[in-house]
Amino acid sequence: MDSRYILTRLISFGLIISPVTAIPAVYSATSLLTSGV
Repeated sequence: MDSRYILTRLISFGLIISPVTAIPAVYSATSLLTSGV
């Protein structure tokens, strides 16, 4: 296995996963802040 291939796969996978995990995190954070106030 080529390490460069693994690295590109991890980066592409991370780019797909990051927005998917960021959206619920931001949503839950904002809902906690609004409910706290």
